[in-house]
Amino acid sequence: FDPHTAPYAVDCLLPAEDLDPISLRRLRLSYANAVDATVGFLDEVIAQLRQRPEPVFFVYTSDHGDALLDDSRQIWSHGLRHPTRWDVQVPAVFWANDAWRATHAAQWANLQAQVGAPLMHADVVPTLLAAADVRYDEPRRVPVDLLARAVPPRRRDVQVRLGETISWQTLVDEAREAGPYVPHY
Repeated sequence: FDPHTAPYAVDCLLPAEDLDPISLRRLRLSYANAVDATVGFLDEVIAQLRQRPEPVFFVYTSDHGDALLDDSRQIWSHGLRHPTRWDVQVPAVFWANDAWRATHAAQWANLQAQVGAPLMHADVVPTLLAAADVRYDEPRRVPVDLLARAVPPRRRDVQVRLGETISWQTLVDEAREAGPYVPHY
């Protein structure tokens, strides 16, 4: 992010072993600045795509979030051997211009009906392929084409290592059990 135009007057900051309250606040505000810059970039992309006459379907999602000392485990950053719910809870933006929505009204309605549904990254590829009218045989039932059907009740898995997963609910439960972060000053 550009510190001259960011909402919060902080620079990027890497935390030390034990953050004081001011450093922790700066770390979180720096992260908020990065999120703001990302949203600004997405707004610019969408503004350009909105002007296109042909149908356009756009998806944005990140591969991970960051743990920012959110609980008593005092975990920060990402890519850890054991992910936290903050590492794996990421936003997804689905957007389509008027031309795509007009030619795919039922699909767009299906997608809109799922705002707030518990999605997984495994849902992105089938949804993108469907948006591009690419048909293929998908024998797995866990990934969902969000344009065609609602997200069913399912176990949301997170890959810990190749071939090893943990449930999303386990990560949520671990964070809840850890309790809030209490700084040591």
